[in-house]
Amino acid sequence: MLNRRSLAVGALVALGTLAAPVVVAQQASPADQAITYRKSVYQVILWNLGPMGAMVQGRTPFDASTFARNAQRIATMAPMLSEAYVVESATPGKTRAKAEIWKNKADYDKLMQDFVTQTASFANVAKGGDLAKIRPAFGQMTQTCKACHDKYRSE
Repeated sequence: MLNRRSLAVGALVALGTLAAPVVVAQQASPADQAITYRKSVYQVILWNLGPMGAMVQGRTPFDASTFARNAQRIATMAPMLSEAYVVESATPGKTRAKAEIWKNKADYDKLMQDFVTQTASFANVAKGGDLAKIRPAFGQMTQTCKACHDKYRSE
């Protein structure tokens, strides 16, 4: 009985060793982590911005509650962007971020702070639910995005 048990345990160990895939976990570099984080934040912003743009343009019915929620989400995400622009993430070809960001960091930081301020202001306007006030505020907020993209994002 002991031999059978030893044989069975040995067979299970061998089977487990052969059947288990060998996985080599590669730790992402700090640069890759920053880039992934940054792209994720932008994706969340875009996810919320798209429906708002459609409402402002009249392509979909205006829903004040959804609009205010999405505006607040963008205002929440905006401050998270600048922390993901670390110098290690200045890797050409992996992102559309231009090298000028790190050469003109003070200007970039100012534009990013303008975006943070504008998204917070916009979220407050959106809470009011008045589309007549929301439209120009939406335009101002998106112009703040564009100001940074025009200088620091390659197409």
